[in-house]
Amino acid sequence: MIDQGLVSILAADAGVTALLATGDARSIFQMVVPEDESAYPCIGYQFVGGSSAPTFDTSGLQRSRVQIDCWAVTPEGAKNLAEAVRKALNGFHGYLSDGTVLSNAMMLHPGIDFFSADSRFFRRMLEFYLLYTFNS
Repeated sequence: MIDQGLVSILAADAGVTALLATGDARSIFQMVVPEDESAYPCIGYQFVGGSSAPTFDTSGLQRSRVQIDCWAVTPEGAKNLAEAVRKALNGFHGYLSDGTVLSNAMMLHPGIDFFSADSRFFRRMLEFYLLYTFNS
């Protein structure tokens, strides 16, 4: 699945993992990140849109829009993690861990900054289009 492939790209990148609290995929969460400060910095992601171009024989080219949130206890931490994610993912193409063929990962904007008053954590949001075909 594209979810597992996305996580594998980020978890395989030394620049990303060097900044994560656990240093591996255990700091990458789908949709909901923990509230415990020891879990930060971390990454949250969710798929927020997409489309497909089916053919008579296959489901065709898929285009998923994914939101990646880089969380940290400081604004600099969130910014640095987002920059590492950008370097790892923007323009990536190739086979993912599940066999999905990722044609391109295109960044939509360089990031939007947020601060959560409740949790006191900082977040930089990135969005990408992932263009891919399902494995056969």
